[in-house]
Amino acid sequence: LLFTGTIAPWRVNACLLPIVAGVAYAALKPDSTAFDLSALWSYASIAALGSTIAFAIAKLLAKQLMTKDMKKQRNLDPANNYALLTCCSTALLFFPSLFGQGASALNAFSLMDDKAAFVRQLFSCG
Repeated sequence: LLFTGTIAPWRVNACLLPIVAGVAYAALKPDSTAFDLSALWSYASIAALGSTIAFAIAKLLAKQLMTKDMKKQRNLDPANNYALLTCCSTALLFFPSLFGQGASALNAFSLMDDKAAFVRQLFSCG
């Protein structure tokens, strides 16, 4: 609503209910009906939430800014558009993540037994 000015149809919102229910189910403690919300305030959870929100906003803004002619000229079907946004976000976030995680990532990489296999798998699957 904030970026597009429209409200999604009820069917779109209804499709999100299984996702919300799954997250709520995952937050349940084993053998209990109480929710464990303590892990929600960890750095990883907040960073993941921020990343998800930022990617959704980028997708909405890209959808608004690109006209049909622009998409046709540049061959931006949904798969290419997603790939372009992923490459742009990778380029934008590479150095901040290197600054934040660089030393520990380098230490973990140096402790690996088969570094070549890791690099091959990383570049083959993304």
